[in-house]
Amino acid sequence: MQVLVLGGTGWIGRPTAERLAATPDVSQITIASRNGAEAQKVASTIGSKAVSAEIDVHDHDHLVSLASKHGLVVNAAGPDYKVAYPVARAAVAAGAHCVDISADPVAVERILALDSGARASEVAVITGIGHAPGISNLMMLHAARQLDAVEEVHFDVNLRVADFLHEDPARMAAEFRRAGRVSASWETLMKWVAGPVRTLRDGRLVEVDPSHEAVATRPPVGGPLTLYPLATTEPITMPRHLPGVMSLSFRMSWFPPQINEMYLELGRRIRDDGMDPAEATIALIERIAADPARWLTPPPGGNAEFLNWATAIGWKDGRRVACTCWPVGNWMSTVAALTVAAREVTRRGFRRKGVFPPEAAFEPEPFLAEVAAQAGGVPPDANPLALSMTALA
Repeated sequence: MQVLVLGGTGWIGRPTAERLAATPDVSQITIASRNGAEAQKVASTIGSKAVSAEIDVHDHDHLVSLASKHGLVVNAAGPDYKVAYPVARAAVAAGAHCVDISADPVAVERILALDSGARASEVAVITGIGHAPGISNLMMLHAARQLDAVEEVHFDVNLRVADFLHEDPARMAAEFRRAGRVSASWETLMKWVAGPVRTLRDGRLVEVDPSHEAVATRPPVGGPLTLYPLATTEPITMPRHLPGVMSLSFRMSWFPPQINEMYLELGRRIRDDGMDPAEATIALIERIAADPARWLTPPPGGNAEFLNWATAIGWKDGRRVACTCWPVGNWMSTVAALTVAAREVTRRGFRRKGVFPPEAAFEPEPFLAEVAAQAGGVPPDANPLALSMTALA
C-alpha cells in the first residue's frame, strides 16, 4: 500500500514515517509538508521507498488529488483544531483510508459526521489515535471492562513541562517568535485549557471552567495531585461506547505544579480576551525563561514522574469498586500508537468502513501490547498494564 504522511517532517510525523517505511506492506511512503525542501530532505534520509510532496492541507482540491494516489493518509500535521477535519474530509473524497492524532473535540465531532461519506467511499477514518486521545481511550475502556456495571471513568495525567522544553526556554520562545508559529503540541495544550471544556456529568455533557473544578486525588504511584479537567475528545466519543456511564473526564496537572497557575490564567485569556493560543504558548515559555527558579523548582515530595492512569468506578460482584490501570514501563507514545494504527490498515486491512474513535476501532489489550512492543518500554510478551481493584464504601 502507498502511504501519505502529512506533517511528515515533524517530531511525530517523521519517526512514524520511518517506522512505516520499514513495514513490508508499505510499498511507497510520501513525506508531505508545507516546506517542500524539508520534505525532500527527510525523504532522502528514509530510503528508496520514500518520495516527497509539498502540500497545504487547506488546498482541498490539491490534497484530494494527492491523497487519491495513496491507500492511506496518516495525518500528523497540526495544529489539529485547524487541520484534522480538512484532512479527513479530503481523504474521504479521495477514497483513501485515514488515521490521525486529533485531540480537538470540535474537530473530532466534525470528523465523526463524515461517517456516512466514509462508508459510501468504502474507507475507514480512525481519528484521535495517539497518546491522548488514543491510548487514553483504550486504557479507560480496559478499566471499565473489568466491572459488571460502570458509573464513572476518568483518565488522569501528570505532565512534565521539561518534556516540552526541548531547549533553553528563552531560545525556544525566540525561535517561535522568529518563525511566527509554535509547535502543534504546545498549541493543542493551550486549546485544551481554553476550552470550551466539556465533561460528562450526570449523563450529560456540560461546560466547566477548569479553574473551578480542581480535583484532589492520589495516583497509583507517588503522592497526591491536584488535577483540572481539560477540553479533550474522550468525553465526546467514549459515552457512546460505554452504556450506563454517567461521569467521564480527562484531567491533568503540570509538574512542577505551579505551572498550573500560569496555564489556567493563559487559558482564561484565550477564552475571554481572544488571545491567540500560539501567543499564549510563547508567553508561558517567556515567563519560565524570565524566572526559572519560580516556575521550574519542584516542591518537596512532588510527583516528578510522567504519570498516566485510568480509573473506572462501578459495580463488581455486587460491590461498589474502583478499578485503576496504569502503564508498566515507559511506553506511552503517540508515535507508537499512530504507527500501530496505520499498520493495522496496511498490514491486514481495516475491514470495517466508516469513522471510528479509538475505542470503537481496536481491542484494548492486543493494541496496547503492540504499542508497548513498538515503543520498547516493556519486555516482549509482558503485560503493559498494571491493574488494581479497590472496594468503595
